[in-house]
Amino acid sequence: MYFFIALHYHENIINWLNSRMHVSIKKYITTVFFFVFLDSNIYSDNQITLEKTFLVGENEIVLSFSNDQIITYTKTTIFLDEQRIYSIEAGIITHAEIVPGTDIIFVVSIQNQENKKPAILTCQLISETGREEPSWQADVPYDFGLPEIIFSKSKIFFLWPESQTYFIYHLNGIKVGSFSLFEKSSGDHEKKLIPINHNNILYLLGMASADLTNPENVHLFEIGASYEPKFITSIELTIPYQASISSENILATVGTVSKENGFEQTPYLFIYPLDEPEKVSTVILHKLPRHVFWHQHQIFLVFKDRIHRYNPYGLLNPTITLFNQPVFPLDIVNTSETIFMLTAGKITAERTGARFSSVSILIYDIVNNVVSNQAVSSNQAYSKVHMLHLDNSPSFYLQLDKNIYHYQLEH
Repeated sequence: MYFFIALHYHENIINWLNSRMHVSIKKYITTVFFFVFLDSNIYSDNQITLEKTFLVGENEIVLSFSNDQIITYTKTTIFLDEQRIYSIEAGIITHAEIVPGTDIIFVVSIQNQENKKPAILTCQLISETGREEPSWQADVPYDFGLPEIIFSKSKIFFLWPESQTYFIYHLNGIKVGSFSLFEKSSGDHEKKLIPINHNNILYLLGMASADLTNPENVHLFEIGASYEPKFITSIELTIPYQASISSENILATVGTVSKENGFEQTPYLFIYPLDEPEKVSTVILHKLPRHVFWHQHQIFLVFKDRIHRYNPYGLLNPTITLFNQPVFPLDIVNTSETIFMLTAGKITAERTGARFSSVSILIYDIVNNVVSNQAVSSNQAYSKVHMLHLDNSPSFYLQLDKNIYHYQLEH
């Protein structure tokens, strides 16, 4: 059986934008994908059945499926099946997604600007039939990257890490407001702003400054009904890198703590129970992990050569499982008793984008604390393969270049 995992990279479109605009674009997501072969005995309790196969056009990326119809897009065009329902004449499409809970497509494109003028984002809502709502625009501040775009409370949030600010819009483009996490915050590309959607509440982890000697530089905010940031706590970290909140309302975040000179940063795991703030705990790490996530009320940290599993109330004695050899953990899929990790033995940067070779799957049996390896290919490098799983559905779709495979997952 076949399984695909989507990975995201930035380099190609960033370089194109920087070469065409007088604005520094630091962040843009294109998609590079990897083809993975899994032996059928991995899914001991599930069977995957191939329902049908069909084709899409050259360079099209699958966005969604609805009523047996497929939505795809390129850098300039949105398609419903093979019919073009939206296209732009100038610039490129930088973002396309389905508005949660609707059949509406939210599309963002960027225009070329000269003479150091702000780049312009054009936002467009499109129905699956191609009906367009009036478009609206937002400026990208000069020398800022593209914003991270998330949906929360039926609103669109544009997050700007450089200035630690966020803009909120109704779907029709009416601006709800602009908010800053800190009273004084000059723009800096080294800052991070991490959103966490949890139980219909949006949390933001921000940085008070770019000062790498600040001992309590990371702050946690809750975005309330007024959309203004509500300060929750400061965290004794200099830079946050990853964060997740458990079903028991426990924040786990990984970041670094600065030494006195600011050049040496020590990685830490920080635990903050939102309902019991007095039980904050930390533990030093040997290096920053590649992935941090909750699973069955425990914290998992994935490194190049091992997995650490922590009880949130006993960080000093993690369960450590070593890999046979170091790898690059790329993506993770969880089931009730097993964690599947897509890994690569080598990453090569080429003109057309990153390519991964010696691709394999590490299968981590949580119950027995055992890791096994399923090789994919020791010679071939992979690109342009995509997986789309529908929420609350047994269906998922696989894209391999122009070929689409529709599978059913049966219990």
